[in-house]
Amino acid sequence: DRYEYKYYSGLRRLKRKFNRFRADILRKEYISRIRLSITAMDEIVCDSSHTKYALVTHVGVPSNDIKLAYCPPQRADSCEVSESISKAVAGRKIILMISCGRWIKNAWRALLALDGLFSKGLLSDYVVVCCGLNSAKLFDGLDNKDRFISPGYISNGNLQHLFRVCDLFLYPTLNEGFGLPPLDALRNGNTCILSGVCSLPELYGEAVYYVNPYSIQEIATRVIEASENPISTEV
Repeated sequence: DRYEYKYYSGLRRLKRKFNRFRADILRKEYISRIRLSITAMDEIVCDSSHTKYALVTHVGVPSNDIKLAYCPPQRADSCEVSESISKAVAGRKIILMISCGRWIKNAWRALLALDGLFSKGLLSDYVVVCCGLNSAKLFDGLDNKDRFISPGYISNGNLQHLFRVCDLFLYPTLNEGFGLPPLDALRNGNTCILSGVCSLPELYGEAVYYVNPYSIQEIATRVIEASENPISTEV
């Protein structure tokens, strides 16, 4: 992805920038490793049709050789919350994002979209909680850094609390084999804005809003729409 380098620092950042110029070579090497692994398998089970047909299309695995079995939902653990997180979000509406330190989850485009909305005076009563960041370095270049909270990697209890109290769950991932996190959001009746590519439309149907994850403008538009027209579907 063109923004992959932003999630790294030092030599790793330079390497990611360089890899953009050899993306086709790296892709072929990756697919070759998958093919080699598959030859050692007695059975192939995928957790979504998206994953199954990605193997058919890009790796050449016959469709009849792949079984499909959806993942069971995770059990919701206790919702204990740390004092620092509770204090940071008190009295504010919350947009929750997770796994923000992984480039494939596409946090940077979402941050640009939200920062642009804040600069226009929109979503004035919202803050954004970005879980899974090693540091707040990804916020560099944003004009409204005070509206973004980075609790780092948090316990599942704290995460479940955030799923309970958030108003919007934003998950513009670039690729997802299944996509369990939106289940936690829907379990608590949250409004979800999800990537419209990969496996998510297959799993979540009409219960959520979808975006083109590569379009910063569309992410911004859909966030405003979701904030004014919530979808509350508990599962």
